[in-house]
Amino acid sequence: WLRDAHLYRARGRAVVTQGDTVIRADVIEAAYDPAQAGGAQAIQTVTATGHVNITSADRTLTADRGVYDVTGGTLVMTGSNLKLASPTLTVTARRELAYD
Repeated sequence: WLRDAHLYRARGRAVVTQGDTVIRADVIEAAYDPAQAGGAQAIQTVTATGHVNITSADRTLTADRGVYDVTGGTLVMTGSNLKLASPTLTVTARRELAYD
């Protein structure tokens, strides 16, 4: 926990789970707003770096890096071997894949 930077960091086979969504990566960082009403720390962004694998229900995303904007509800994956796979669809990209 990096209090002054308002950041939680997990390294080495890091895993974050919320509901049926699981994020795995070499490093996962969650930035939060310390000034949230009532003293709660609301997560603003989650950044996963290195061997990123995200699974949710029947979808799997792989990338070198992923940034999830919690407020905006968008996920931007970057890297050289991007892939989104589901039972009915496979999408690949060379640089960036955005998921909303």
